[in-house]
Amino acid sequence: MSHPRSSSEQTPLHYAYSLLARGDYSAARLHEKLRFKGFTSQAVTETVDTLRERGHLNDTRLARGLAERFQKQGFGRCGVWVKLQQRGLPDDVITTALSEWEEGTDISIAAQLIQRRFSAAALKEPKTRARAYRFLLRRGYSASVAASVLGRDK
Repeated sequence: MSHPRSSSEQTPLHYAYSLLARGDYSAARLHEKLRFKGFTSQAVTETVDTLRERGHLNDTRLARGLAERFQKQGFGRCGVWVKLQQRGLPDDVITTALSEWEEGTDISIAAQLIQRRFSAAALKEPKTRARAYRFLLRRGYSASVAASVLGRDK
């Protein structure tokens, strides 16, 4: 038996599995991709529900995994929040995924990031400290975390 080649012959479930085999998707993003492919709203909703029931689609699990990955890449809580939103994850799922996030963790990761990126001698220069501060803000760290890491909190 040959596999269907055209999108008109392919079922939404098969197409969804082919997408999931290549990467993780939120339910919203998968829904969007299936609709763009031309499947009906009802077929897409049923497919997404089936994938959830089978455990192949879990926004909370996805959000936690992505949050951990972005944190390891040096992003702060706010930066991770934005990246998860960009992946189509709803705010309540993001809140759950970040519920155990502690500011102390942010300070630790931000400090490591600054140590890797800037030398101690360079950080004594006001322009470099200002650049490091802006860098942390762009990575999603709060002003208080950036100030604490760079010794400006006093």
